[in-house]
Amino acid sequence: MSKPDTQHATATSRPRRTTIALNVAASIALACALVALVNWLGYRHFASVDLTASRRYSLSPQTRRIIANLGDEYRIVTLLAAPDAREAPTLAANVQAVRDLLDEYDRRGPRIRVEHLDPARNMPRIDELFIDIRIHFGDELQPIDERLRQLLADFIAVRDELVAQGDAFKAIMVHHELRDSEFAAFARSAAATIDRFEAQAVDASVLDGDLPNYQLALDSLRAQTRAVQQALGTITDRFERHAALSTTADSLRNDLLLLTRALERPRAALAELNDALAPVRVPETYQKLHEALGKPNVIVLLGGGQVRTVHLNDLLAAAATEDAGEAGRYL
Repeated sequence: MSKPDTQHATATSRPRRTTIALNVAASIALACALVALVNWLGYRHFASVDLTASRRYSLSPQTRRIIANLGDEYRIVTLLAAPDAREAPTLAANVQAVRDLLDEYDRRGPRIRVEHLDPARNMPRIDELFIDIRIHFGDELQPIDERLRQLLADFIAVRDELVAQGDAFKAIMVHHELRDSEFAAFARSAAATIDRFEAQAVDASVLDGDLPNYQLALDSLRAQTRAVQQALGTITDRFERHAALSTTADSLRNDLLLLTRALERPRAALAELNDALAPVRVPETYQKLHEALGKPNVIVLLGGGQVRTVHLNDLLAAAATEDAGEAGRYL
């Protein structure tokens, strides 16, 4: 290519590169402006908001331009209760002010969709929101979901095996007419403990919800595994000690030893299960989001490959600060 041609190509490509750069910059800037709603630091002056006593708000010209030229789709959902203005006038005014402000985003942003959901009245729509959030995490949740289901199945299998041993405990008490001795009382207690094992299980429904509480399932499974393991250890140790006593009849000793050996496998399985549970971790971003959504008066932002939340109190605290930039952390 000749020098003039090269110069011409360079000259014509500059406006195109500039246009692309501006479009990308606008998209990134708007993303930052919206995600600032939930505390993305570093972009703190895209919106000027006053949620003080006057209850007035405005969007800066720069924010308006950014919103008008957004390239990605964004969805903002408020999960705010509708308090009675007579009983909680300040809270009611704050809720309405935040809704009005976000409605302004909706009006000025063709790619922004704002939805206001009252948890007391709109649970079906909130369930749909939770499904969308779970879809957002996609494959990231598959390992923890599959792992917890497998470990839960392992626990239930061990529990069922132990419950089946309950008949053996009762048979020992009946066959040897254990009634008044200290060991008889312990044997009855052990039988009752094993009967209660049947109720020891994580509710699998927590893994089937629209937004599963994996941390609750994990904590519950760990606690129940340790509890059953400890109780079983106490039972088998006591039976072994009693079987070793010289005063124990041979027939009872043999039954106790057989029962103790029968409990060795589930006892070892519980130890393995406890070890397997130790390194399991719920993805941190998902867990924090789940905890945030469990609190009242939350605002959710979906878009730009992110799901973020901010609590109403945090939003109002930032808006009420003397530092004008502080509100921009959220709005």
